[in-house]
Amino acid sequence: MSIGKSIQYGILSNKAVYIYDHFGGCGFLNAENYNQARHYNFSGRDCQIKKTASEIAHEIEIGYQENLKFIQQIDKKDYLLSHFINKILSFPQIEITQEKINRALPYQYLISYTQSVEKNLEQNLQNLSNLMKELQKISHKKRKYLNIIKILGTLLAISIFYIVWSWFR
Repeated sequence: MSIGKSIQYGILSNKAVYIYDHFGGCGFLNAENYNQARHYNFSGRDCQIKKTASEIAHEIEIGYQENLKFIQQIDKKDYLLSHFINKILSFPQIEITQEKINRALPYQYLISYTQSVEKNLEQNLQNLSNLMKELQKISHKKRKYLNIIKILGTLLAISIFYIVWSWFR
């Protein structure tokens, strides 16, 4: 009874596997749930069915032998590291030329620039949010600050629009 990578170890070991943790799970791996469970890396996220201890015990009692038969039928190569290493090593070698590097550099600059802008935007939004919270506290005491808050909100909206617009130029 587990989730994730240990389910793959169970498959490789021809052991019965029961997908379940404190979030729930689909129970024994079988022909009906195998592809979906595999798609979600045997994490249990695909069904999240909650069961009582007695339900789990009953399923294990009646389904253990059937699950063992199913596990023995699964093609194990998809879970063997050596299979994937051989696949990777069989890829054709790619020649890296200066021309390929030069073509890739603008994309790297764009990624770095976008990350920098995003970081600055997040910091500015956090600063504006903190300022808005402080001004809201003050506005409860004095109504004349309410207009300042509205102006800052408008400036925040304009700033966000400008930053997003500058990304798409």
